[in-house]
Amino acid sequence: MKRRWLLRAASGLVARPASAKAPPARPPRKIGYLHPRSIAAGHPTLQLLRSQWQALGYVEGETVLLRSANDDDSRLPVLVRELIDSGAGVLIVVGAVAVRAASLTTRTVPIVAIDLETDPVQAGYAASFARPRGNVTGLFLDQPALGLTLPQSLLLRADEVIE
Repeated sequence: MKRRWLLRAASGLVARPASAKAPPARPPRKIGYLHPRSIAAGHPTLQLLRSQWQALGYVEGETVLLRSANDDDSRLPVLVRELIDSGAGVLIVVGAVAVRAASLTTRTVPIVAIDLETDPVQAGYAASFARPRGNVTGLFLDQPALGLTLPQSLLLRADEVIE
């Protein structure tokens, strides 16, 4: 019985039509990176991200689109729209001003924020920490509500590791 099942399964694999093969891999979606000041090669945030997306096979100028407002915050909404129109499927946005511009420009494209100044709930990017909703996520360090719970949870986990 087992031998017949194995023969049927093996013959099905050999005889399957070419159209049943896995579809070709889609090209990776584009990443849009926006900084309000600079995209200079030595910028620490860009250096860190660059090594990660290169390891994942993304290529600057093709699948990673870099934009900078060069200290002109009024250009940020235009740059966000430009990235989206160029096919960016996700935006990595640095700084409070750029995050605000991106969140006001799009409600559908995911925004990964690197914002060390803003409380995302107070700013309206998230409904709450428990149920954020919306299209903005990322690293926000001005989170007074998490101020006590985060170190406490880290201590509890460290305590578990020590045992």
